[in-house]
Amino acid sequence: MKYAKHAWWVLVFSLLGTLLLFTGCHGVSVPENFQTVSVTPHRAEVSWQESPGAESYQVEIVAENGLTLPVQTTQSTSLTLDDLSADTSYTLTLTALQGDSQSDPAQLTVKTLPISVGTVTGAEAVVSEENPLEYTISWQPYQTVETNADGTAPTVSYALYESTKEDVGYQLVSGDLTETSRTLTGTKELCRRYYKVCPVLTVDGKQFTGSLCEQPALVTTGLRNDLTVSAQATSSHSILEVSWTPYDTSRLDSALENPTVSYTLYGAYTEDGEYEQLASGLTDTTWEERGLLGDMTRYYKVAVTVTAGELSVTTAPSAQAAGATTPLSPAQQEAQQEQQQSDQPVEETTAQPSPEQSDTPQTPQESEPVSPQPPEETPSEPSEPDDTNPDSEAVKLLQAQVVAQQIAQEINANYTGRSDLDKVSAAAEMVAEYCRQGTKSDSQDSATAYGVFIKGEYSSAGATRALGMVLDYLGYSWTHINADTPNHQWCELTMDGQSGWADGQSGTAGYGSIH
Repeated sequence: MKYAKHAWWVLVFSLLGTLLLFTGCHGVSVPENFQTVSVTPHRAEVSWQESPGAESYQVEIVAENGLTLPVQTTQSTSLTLDDLSADTSYTLTLTALQGDSQSDPAQLTVKTLPISVGTVTGAEAVVSEENPLEYTISWQPYQTVETNADGTAPTVSYALYESTKEDVGYQLVSGDLTETSRTLTGTKELCRRYYKVCPVLTVDGKQFTGSLCEQPALVTTGLRNDLTVSAQATSSHSILEVSWTPYDTSRLDSALENPTVSYTLYGAYTEDGEYEQLASGLTDTTWEERGLLGDMTRYYKVAVTVTAGELSVTTAPSAQAAGATTPLSPAQQEAQQEQQQSDQPVEETTAQPSPEQSDTPQTPQESEPVSPQPPEETPSEPSEPDDTNPDSEAVKLLQAQVVAQQIAQEINANYTGRSDLDKVSAAAEMVAEYCRQGTKSDSQDSATAYGVFIKGEYSSAGATRALGMVLDYLGYSWTHINADTPNHQWCELTMDGQSGWADGQSGTAGYGSIH
């Protein structure tokens, strides 16, 4: 019985010793208040409360992708972790150490900050000169001080966005652009689009996108001018008919508001010569150039203008086309050569009978003394006109005389046996028709017969001189009333034995006074 009691006390003390031994091995408590102090894209600082009896602390670090970082050991109650990846979560496991023993773990999740990315500047657009549908968007390179976790520079790329409106509705067009420009090709002409760019940084394997640039680049695609132009001779050796293929409006952007198409015609006397505008605002695809010389070659180009609302765009002139008038008859060639060799003033007030009337005796009223021409009525010419220059006064005069002679020939052929008033009225109406087809102007040429018959510009003075030139070929003497004044001008002459008048601008004639 005594032996049994003794054995029981031995067992109790053995258990107490074992318990005390176990308690001594686990005497370090779990660190408390394990928390984040600060965080940046590549650094995190953490801290905790000191554990009684702890000699040091150990921190295990595992990234969100499963990557385990080296274990950190410290005797402090805080730890700074460097070279972390941006915008990444890390799981930290903290234990307190005392000799060979350690506390239970405490855990904390830390996430680094994302990279802050700004905007690009200087976005602009340039349309190609060779292809009006091709354009290039460019911008200034993005500058950054950010780095990867290992200190190397990040990769910079760009994303390009497009919208039909300036402020909203931008959609991604191209991403991962490594250059500071992007060339695009549109499908419609006069297509209006806005473009914005944002920078993209790749840091530690992750992409961080900046904001769209504030100022968009505006692009309006151009017009293609592939018109085919041709020039054909007509039955008259002084007229060329110019025609061209119409512009295809289906190529225009459907968003345009009520687009209209017009054409501008240019002409030159030589293949490499300077082109001058002959007509603008044309809506038809044909046009006649009148008053040319026989067997004359002319060169033409046509430009297209599309207008839609406040938008108006004109193409460069088309490829040139050449055409030649029909040759002159031998008699017409001889007359033309005589005119080219003549140094006479542009207009004379003495009667110049037409070829059909050269051998016909004049009636008494036709042989009346001719009133002298006022000095201002005779445009000055150089003593030796440069007949090789298509723009010289001599050539302009010759071109106008060819038209005037044709009008006189037509009247003589169709008004045989008719009164002087009938013939002069017909001449005035034909000159007025040229005025109606032209444009009223105050240019120097508009005051000449050349301006009325050839250039399509007229004034009261020009209409009077053009009619006077026709009257010369019809064999009438005439006087220029109000010459070289801003007042209304007309011709005074004798018709059928009576004094009368003729107005080339209104196309009328009559006996007596015009008023």
